Amino acid sequence: MKKLNWGIIAAGGIADRRMLPAMVKNEKANIIAVMDTDLKVAERVAQKYGVENFYDNEDELLALDRVDTIYIASPVYCHKEQAFKAADAGKNILLEKPIAMNAAEAQEIVDYCKDKGVRLAAGFMMRFSTMHRKIKELIDGGAIGQLVYTDAQFTCWYPEIEGAWRQYKDKSGGGALMDMGMHLVDLTQYITGSRIKNVAAFIENIRFSYEVEDSSSLLVRYDNGMIGNLNAYFNIPDSAARWQISFFGTRGRIIGETTIGQEDGGRLLVISEDEEKSYVAQQDVSVAKEEIVTGEYGDLFDFELESFTDSIVNGKPLVCDAQQAVYCHKVTDAAYKSSVDGRFIDIE
Repeated sequence: MKKLNWGIIAAGGIADRRMLPAMVKNEKANIIAVMDTDLKVAERVAQKYGVENFYDNEDELLALDRVDTIYIASPVYCHKEQAFKAADAGKNILLEKPIAMNAAEAQEIVDYCKDKGVRLAAGFMMRFSTMHRKIKELIDGGAIGQLVYTDAQFTCWYPEIEGAWRQYKDKSGGGALMDMGMHLVDLTQYITGSRIKNVAAFIENIRFSYEVEDSSSLLVRYDNGMIGNLNAYFNIPDSAARWQISFFGTRGRIIGETTIGQEDGGRLLVISEDEEKSYVAQQDVSVAKEEIVTGEYGDLFDFELESFTDSIVNGKPLVCDAQQAVYCHKVTDAAYKSSVDGRFIDIE
């Protein structure tokens, strides 16, 4: 069985919380080395997962011939330089989202990796959710007819924290929209197979005073005609969030309850009619069929690893090809511009 030999750049944070545990479980992954700018963090993580090599810089890690694949989970402002170095070393790359500070930089990274002949995937792990795959299957099968509207929200409580890189514009590229809204931009396009072509946005700080926004609401139009409302906030208590994604069609609605997030789970409520009907003045809501859908859940990051490994080993298309992430950046770039200009912005 072909395995990938991984090097981890930025071993703390989400790498330690999510990706490394998934790699330990995955029989097709070998963790060869970890790196963090804080050597104590790198050493702690190495000991935790039984990894022999640990470093405080990416150059030593990338010099290891045994390492053939890199996972980059560093702050966004580091992504370009580290991805370039990994590509120079001939390593395939799984790069956490957002992959860059903006669309232009994202395209630079994609083009550089292509020129160097290495494969580059973006870390949109929510595409691999059991329920999101089910939603895509239902929509593709026409379960709710023609799509007309989507509504999604992804929020957290993220108060001022001294030194938190996500709260500085020059390190993160943006706040709630870049960190959480990016998932909604990607997920709604991936599930429906339709691109966002126009956006209008309110992006501001309602509760906190850090450099980036704590609030973002986007009104978007997709090229299939569907309208969307995508909401990402840093100022809503986690206990109150109950993240949700919904799709409305001419024959019903699919509601994904707590399917969004870093864990595979949630449930679907599918409300549907067999056919489009004529106008009924009393608007009887009792005639539709309702079905609750659950599933056998796993680990989103393990699913992501399996898919990435299959692409690298067997040459299959990347499910999260980073070129798709470039377009997500174009949407968020346009949203920031819309908020300043006070108008709809077209995505090229």
